Amino acid sequence: MRSTVTKGATDPAAEAAADAYAAALLVAPAHYARLESIGLSTGEVAEELGVTVEMLRAFVEHHLVRVRGAAYTRPRLGAHQHGHLARWAS
Repeated sequence: MRSTVTKGATDPAAEAAADAYAAALLVAPAHYARLESIGLSTGEVAEELGVTVEMLRAFVEHHLVRVRGAAYTRPRLGAHQHGHLARWAS
């Protein structure tokens, strides 16, 4: 019998989904917004949050939406169910 764990470990889509899920658990949107607003680099933000730069990038890619000077976390329960809103200077 072949193990499905091995297949998942080499499947890029599964890895991306796992990274997105982990990023949602590990990165607090409000803390991220504070750190971003003071102008820290990506590496500095990741260090302050206690995550890798790759995990921080997964958070930004999969969980943030930037619209006209505002950053929203992606909705979890459908349209207009944003968990957090942060404004940044343009």
